[in-house]
Amino acid sequence: VLYDAMGEGESEVLPAPVRSKLAGSEDEALSFSVKELSDVVTALKKDLGVPSFHLYGDGYGAKVVAAYAAGDVSSVSSLILARPPKGIVAPQNLQVLYTADPSALCTADASSAERETYVRSVNEFADSVDGSSSL
Repeated sequence: VLYDAMGEGESEVLPAPVRSKLAGSEDEALSFSVKELSDVVTALKKDLGVPSFHLYGDGYGAKVVAAYAAGDVSSVSSLILARPPKGIVAPQNLQVLYTADPSALCTADASSAERETYVRSVNEFADSVDGSSSL
């Protein structure tokens, strides 16, 4: 499942007063993002009937998923963190994969083999945590 945070991708734009408030405080923005992610994940878990899942976050998203995992570690199988900001602390009993910057894979210069290698490495990590194989 690919998720667009509010105001990103194809999701609704946040109202201007909310955007302004969040832009003024990184702590408040993180708290808002974690709450939003929690609401989405809770609904998804219920709709899909899954007890746990792997979370992937890129850049600021890595900070959000790590904070979410710290608050609900029992429902997170692992974290995959791409370009995490400095100072991210994942829960101690959670397996974490730190990946290279995936943004270069979205350019015309990236080969299919490079993209497939990246995706395969993430899938193999998740499979190793689950003790299964999806490939």
